[in-house]
Amino acid sequence: MLKSLSLRGIKMANLELYKIFIEVAKEQNITRASQNLNISQPAVTRHIKNLENELNIVLFNRTKRNGINRTRK
Repeated sequence: MLKSLSLRGIKMANLELYKIFIEVAKEQNITRASQNLNISQPAVTRHIKNLENELNIVLFNRTKRNGINRTRK
């Protein structure tokens, strides 16, 4: 289970979550990112949602037609 660290009251998500985020952002496709990372697609989706929850922001816009795109934040 991935855990977050706290440094002077600031939550820092596990670095593995950032690695997954970067790969998904680069590929703009969760399936391809999961293949590149050698982890399952549901795990990648879950980790992205965990990171969004940790940071309390939406990282990707999800659409049926275009898949995912990074938000502008």
